[in-house]
Amino acid sequence: MSPVRPAIRSLANASPVERDAAPVVEAILADGHALRIPVCGVSMHPALREGDVAVIAPFLGLPRIGQIVLARTAGGPLVVHRLVDVELQSGRRLYRLKGDTGARADAGVLREELYGRLIAVERDGQCLDADDPAFAPPERSVGTGRPVSDAMVAVARRRR
Repeated sequence: MSPVRPAIRSLANASPVERDAAPVVEAILADGHALRIPVCGVSMHPALREGDVAVIAPFLGLPRIGQIVLARTAGGPLVVHRLVDVELQSGRRLYRLKGDTGARADAGVLREELYGRLIAVERDGQCLDADDPAFAPPERSVGTGRPVSDAMVAVARRRR
């Protein structure tokens, strides 16, 4: 299977394998099966590293802020990024994704462009559960000097 690209690129620049992979991935996950996707790039470092294999499964209920998800970006390739916010836009949920090394969230995707969630990572011959603290959202400090995650910031923003 084609590696998941860390950055958004135009579909015109995507390889034929990348263009054709999305319908196959969507069908496998829609049938309730998990799949393994090699990771390339550094956008999710240190949670995901080049050479890791991301194990993706269908969602159980609605996607949750903080989850690492597989999505098709607007007109682009498949990416594995973290869900950092959910907004309501024109009566539809818009899911904002961000690579852990990125400064800001991606443009956002609709629910039908979210294919699955990370359940495990195969690294150096070991299978690591996605609930392992190594895959938790990165922390950052906001004004108070205390570390907070992007997920906590998103929840606080919605409560205001």
